[in-house]
Amino acid sequence: MTAVEWADDAVKESAEDMAVWETVMAPLVRNAHFLCADVKAAVPRVMYVSPTGLQRWRGAPVSEEFRTRFRASSILSFRLHADGIGGRLFVLDKPRLTIDDLTLGALVARQVENGLEHRASLERLRDAAVIEERARVARDVHDDVLQSMSALSLGLETVGRLIERAPERAREWLSELQGRLSQDQRTLRTAINGLKHGAAGSSQLSRQLSTIVGSLEREWGLPVKLDLRLEDLTVPEAIGREIRLIVREAVVNAARHARASTVYVTVRSTADTLLITVDDDGRGFPFTGRYDDAERRRLGVGPKVLAERVEALEGTLAIASSDAGARLDIKVPLA
Repeated sequence: MTAVEWADDAVKESAEDMAVWETVMAPLVRNAHFLCADVKAAVPRVMYVSPTGLQRWRGAPVSEEFRTRFRASSILSFRLHADGIGGRLFVLDKPRLTIDDLTLGALVARQVENGLEHRASLERLRDAAVIEERARVARDVHDDVLQSMSALSLGLETVGRLIERAPERAREWLSELQGRLSQDQRTLRTAINGLKHGAAGSSQLSRQLSTIVGSLEREWGLPVKLDLRLEDLTVPEAIGREIRLIVREAVVNAARHARASTVYVTVRSTADTLLITVDDDGRGFPFTGRYDDAERRRLGVGPKVLAERVEALEGTLAIASSDAGARLDIKVPLA
């Protein structure tokens, strides 16, 4: 536990053994607000607040070790109890203690509780933000690349076994592995570029999407036809960043998995929604037909990482697939 001492305009914080503090308080006042005007008396007089009202008691409210350590003559003490927080507030050696001090001190204690609760809430939010950031980075460099690295490692083991007894076959394997590695490098480079764009300051989404599409065309040698109908729309940077990553993910999927020769991307806005359509002429998904968002979630089909991004924005993703290509219809609320 932590003890904080404030005296002579100086604050000192120290780590304390919880077991020691559990024996400091007399059982009768351990969970109560109380005051004692003279703890050095042979039999101290204590006034404390119980569920039935103000009570009086004769006895030592704190241990001798506590009184000696802090050289206390009088004690005013309040229980602190908030969400996930427990402790006590002590006011030592205040002259002329009265019932009013007990009442006013209880209000101060409540304010301290509120402050501690607020601090704990901020820490929980901060921790949640860190977790979300880690999840976001994991999506940016996701399982696709890691799985491919594992496949490359297994492929190299195969080459090692073939290189002596079947050198021609080993050369074929090496050529294939080199192609996979180049493809993975492009994917990783594109992900890094996406992170760089996401770190930029807030600006118009249309310009940012145009920049990303140009980068994707150079990286993958794939024509991407971008149609923007945003009418000078400005979105919060956090949402804008995810939109850019969604578009990047969809185009990279079309290039890498669908082997598309052209991708068509349309991004348009309504009053409170951003609509994204991605069409390609590749080989489609391993299914034929159209699935709306509910069906897609129920069946677990479609691009997993892209779906996670859309769902994180509380959006919807519908998929149509055939041997002539695939279409993604994405809706993201802006309100």
